[in-house]
Amino acid sequence: MKKLLTLSLAALLALSLFACGKAATPPALGIIVADYVENVNKSDFKNITQATSDAADVTIALHTDGQTVQNVLLESGQTSGSDNHFTPEETIYQSEQLGPDDLAVIQVPFFETMPNLRLTYTGANDTVQFYVAQSGKDGSLLLIDTEE
Repeated sequence: MKKLLTLSLAALLALSLFACGKAATPPALGIIVADYVENVNKSDFKNITQATSDAADVTIALHTDGQTVQNVLLESGQTSGSDNHFTPEETIYQSEQLGPDDLAVIQVPFFETMPNLRLTYTGANDTVQFYVAQSGKDGSLLLIDTEE
């Protein structure tokens, strides 16, 4: 019972951070993980797909936390205005589903100051959108709630 309460509180905390628009780790069920391809052990996956943007500079990898997600879409575009409106320009990667055995290796444009990549997918609870951005602190990849 204590363990269940602790897990529930952790999930609630993660969701509340997203509601505030802060970069945080998404809830732990049915999520996509983004990382640089060199940080991922490709032998952990049975199915590897590749995609390339028209303006490819950086290679990233997308995989799940062990749960299958649906309707995966990665777009490049421009973010503008005080409301951070995203205007898609190119569909870089699209898949009906991404499961525990799947790895998407994607060449994307170099990260800009304003987010230029948007990831959309349907997880365990809902369809969500995140900007894929680079941390100014350590250069790691971040998934930031778009609040759209």
